[in-house]
Amino acid sequence: MGTHTRRLTAQASILLTLGGIPYALYALAGNPLPDRVPSWSQVAERLTAHDDGTLFLAALTWAGWFGWASFAVPLLIELVSFALRRRAPHIAGLSWQQRRAAALVAAALAIGVTPAVASADAQPISVAPAVAAPAVAVGATPPTYVVERGDWLYHVADRFLGDGDRYPEIAALNPDLERADPRFPDHIEARQRVQLPPDAHDRGARAHASGSLAAVAQPPPPAVPSEPPPAPSPVPSEPAPSQSAESLHEPNDDSGLDASLPVTAAFATAGLLAALVMFRITRRRQRQRQHRRPGRRIPQPSEPAVERRVRSAAQPVDVNRLDHALRTLAVGLRQRGQTKTPDPAAVWLSGGDVHLMLAEADPAAPPPFETTEAAMTWTLPATAEVPNVDDVLAPLPALVTVASRPGGDHLLIDLERAGLLSIGGDPAGAADLLRYVSAELATNQWSDDVEVVLAGFQSDDAESLVELGDGRVTTTASVSEAIHRAGRRAAANAAAMSDADIPSAFAGRIGDIAADAWMPHVLLIADPEGADNEVHELELQLERAGRCAVAATVVTSAATRWRIDVTADGSLAVDWLSITNATASRLPRDQLSHLASVMRTARATARVDQDVPAATDQEPWAEGTDAHGHLTNAGDVPLAREQERPQAVPPEQPPTARTVALTSTRPVIVSTLATVTAKRRPAARSDAPNDAELDADIEAWYRPDRSRPRIAVLGPAVVEAPGEPPEERIRFYSELVVYLAQRGRVGATGEQIDDALWPDRRVNARSRRVAISKARRWLGEAADGTQWLPPNAGSDRLYRLAPGALLDWQLFRRLRARGEARGADGAEDLRRALELVRGEPLAGADLPYSSGYRNPYTWLPGSDIQPHNLASAVVDTAHRLVDLCLDAGDGAGARWAVERAWLADPARLDDHPWIDAMRVARADGRSAELRALLDGLVRTREVEVPEDLSPDTYAAINDLIGEFLRSR
Repeated sequence: MGTHTRRLTAQASILLTLGGIPYALYALAGNPLPDRVPSWSQVAERLTAHDDGTLFLAALTWAGWFGWASFAVPLLIELVSFALRRRAPHIAGLSWQQRRAAALVAAALAIGVTPAVASADAQPISVAPAVAAPAVAVGATPPTYVVERGDWLYHVADRFLGDGDRYPEIAALNPDLERADPRFPDHIEARQRVQLPPDAHDRGARAHASGSLAAVAQPPPPAVPSEPPPAPSPVPSEPAPSQSAESLHEPNDDSGLDASLPVTAAFATAGLLAALVMFRITRRRQRQRQHRRPGRRIPQPSEPAVERRVRSAAQPVDVNRLDHALRTLAVGLRQRGQTKTPDPAAVWLSGGDVHLMLAEADPAAPPPFETTEAAMTWTLPATAEVPNVDDVLAPLPALVTVASRPGGDHLLIDLERAGLLSIGGDPAGAADLLRYVSAELATNQWSDDVEVVLAGFQSDDAESLVELGDGRVTTTASVSEAIHRAGRRAAANAAAMSDADIPSAFAGRIGDIAADAWMPHVLLIADPEGADNEVHELELQLERAGRCAVAATVVTSAATRWRIDVTADGSLAVDWLSITNATASRLPRDQLSHLASVMRTARATARVDQDVPAATDQEPWAEGTDAHGHLTNAGDVPLAREQERPQAVPPEQPPTARTVALTSTRPVIVSTLATVTAKRRPAARSDAPNDAELDADIEAWYRPDRSRPRIAVLGPAVVEAPGEPPEERIRFYSELVVYLAQRGRVGATGEQIDDALWPDRRVNARSRRVAISKARRWLGEAADGTQWLPPNAGSDRLYRLAPGALLDWQLFRRLRARGEARGADGAEDLRRALELVRGEPLAGADLPYSSGYRNPYTWLPGSDIQPHNLASAVVDTAHRLVDLCLDAGDGAGARWAVERAWLADPARLDDHPWIDAMRVARADGRSAELRALLDGLVRTREVEVPEDLSPDTYAAINDLIGEFLRSR
């Protein structure tokens, strides 16, 4: 049932209740009131006399009138309260009738919250806002669809636009059909011709969209080149590929390669949650790097496929935009300086635009927010700049997403404003939505802190949510006790608000009045377990208290004032926001379990690092090395901290021109410290890698010409190749080349490429072939005419770069392995390996393009080039070079090695370069610099004293400067 139909039905029910029913009772039974008030004797005589049926009929009449009044009175009170923009008073004994009267009034007047949100201002959260179509060439013929019997316009939009919710765009293009049939677009007839948007393309027939495309938009003819193309280089003849092999002549159409194609599997409606989880995983892995021991690596993703799906669905642009917008709102309201604060009820986030929906009109939106004509919505446009708000308290920490689409549209409801929100409808859908709400509250960035209490949850769900929460989430065995605890907190907060003379916790956060007291307490009840009456009492208490930093959400079939319903097909209806058929956010039980597993692996710290596995490359140079280029079984190439013997401390000297200061120093006098000693001189290895072409490949890497493709990942991703680079989507094609390069001779099938670049999304083979064809032209040909990206015409049908393409990560590993094999004489190879480092590995590569677009590099988990693993390899190689330089008395070389480590680790997450820097400073006798380094490490790790550092780090520092530590 649509919103308009719901509204008309509710209005008719009110008219029938207030007019039709009393008229019918009066016509059938007459006025129940007597002409005059009877005396007691008359009443007694009537009750004791023989009844001929008259008394019975009178009793039925009175029962009918009383039943009508028990509902009509609450209904009238709700209508009057709505007109006066006040909360309706609670009527003792008529709670059931009052709740249903409130729901009826909400549906009839399409209100958002009390006071009402006007339906005109609900338009920014319409179920299917138009999505701007990409520009097309002028003169292109618009595609036209011929309807078959049984077709629905929703499914037509899903087939040709990739999103059924875009069907209003099709309806807007066909006003003639609406004029001919008022049922359009809810009803379409066979053989009707329906014009489609210009970006429509067929994704295959499906149920209720089985018609044909009569006219498909054609691309404009290619421009005539200003110069004739050069003659092609001779290409050796090769057998024609089979039908499954890629065509050598692909259409010149790459539209949609970066588009956010329809998600077909996990986390389709969990874009914000996926981004929040990835933020937490990234922070936890950064902490793990502090505890990593030399020669090892942090734990790898426990479920790489799950993490790839999470990365693919994540919408971090929307998360950051929402967080900054809300904190910007707090700054603006504080600067506005008015005593009355607005009353936000919900947020609609679409394409970077943030729409704040108000419960009461307020025309004074603080810049950069803009006010709508009815002043019921404040909008922060996507193009608006926001100030630095890092130190601003989050004003709406209890916002939760209840509906979301992969394209970047999200509806969020403020649980604190609702007080108690119920989720009803399909039990499985309601449970999925509550799990999503729980997980988002446990991880969101737009709350500085929140206490989430779970009640009535299954034990495995509760454990998984606690794992996600990092201390935010607790569980309770008793639903009743959890309700009573929430009630006590609400009463205490209401008293605190009264004492502070503030109208709400929201106002307290905005004005920074006892702001730490307004961190929300949110109770989530999966199963009331017979506590329906207590739930109702909590609802009434929260309604009286207003915004008091306490909220509750419960899955129940009982009627409540604020309610959302989920259907079995995943649709969401929020009648009080005039929303129907939105796509409900959901987190099924298995997905929650997978998220918790990934988070658990990233959470562990001390002594959880792992051995680096042996290299899987099929090239001869990889034999006898691990995946980071370190020689395996290298007993005489130690990486861990060794016992050192003291040497004399040379006088402190100013840095030479070749020396780069590791950190700023300050004039602090410390006691003389013993210095680092030389380690035993490592011997050369007899089992050096078989790598006769290494020097030639290094020379080719630095050669000015581009005769061979050069793919660089030890810094921002860069591809240089003999061919002409694509004019557009250079980042996308670079990712494709990097993906193939890191797979080496293993190669990749077409399906593996699809899964890497478009995980869990429907992509046709044509899109992939277009992408590979353009990447092939960019990579060009070798001098003998061989394509650097040959067709997949071989028996294995694999795509792989031809031998000779250069990847800096492989060169780095080869140099490291040969350097370690040469023992003390390998310093030059290690130095050349570190010279390949240009910055943080793959810096910024996985940052999303923008809201609603494909997330790049989602295939990194489980790959051989995860950036943190590359950085660890650089740090370990620099550590080895520091050893050799200090052995040789080359302080400047050791300093350079530390700087290269920090070039790959700009956030200085790894502790080892700090220790190496201290070793260098101690060897040079630079006491002030040594102290500055120690202070810098303590400050960077945000600890109070060195003892709070990781045990291995503190032990190493204690060995270096124990006397100084004991004197602090």
